[in-house]
Formats: sequence, structure tokens, C-alpha cells
Amino acid sequence: MHFYAARILRLCIPCREGTTWLRKTLERFHAGMGRVEHRHDRDLAKNMLGRTFCPLGDAAAMRPSAS
Repeated sequence: MHFYAARILRLCIPCREGTTWLRKTLERFHAGMGRVEHRHDRDLAKNMLGRTFCPLGDAAAMRPSAS
């Protein structure tokens, strides 16, 4: 997610905001501070998918839903 957040064009709100939120959410989980009931990365990704200008936004949105 760091890759996508660093390389997006930042032209559209779903991509700009969505990748930032996905990165923060995944960082919290990997640091052990997240709980299952707080997991909303799939909802974030679903809201991003198909609404971005560049293919990187869609690729970032597909990544959390695949895991």
C-alpha cells in the first residue's frame, strides 16, 4: 500500500483519500493496534474501485479485497 500511496497522481478524491486511509488502516493492523470489528478496508476499497482516473487507484483498491 505504501507503493500505491506514493505513486498515485492525486487527481481524484477516491484515490487520494482512499489510498491514505487504506495505508493507515493496514499499518494499524500490522502494528497490532487494530481489531477485527474495526476492519473497514474492504468498504474503502469497494468505494474506490471503478471511480479513479488512473489504473493505480483501481489496483490499490483490489489489493485489500484480495487478502
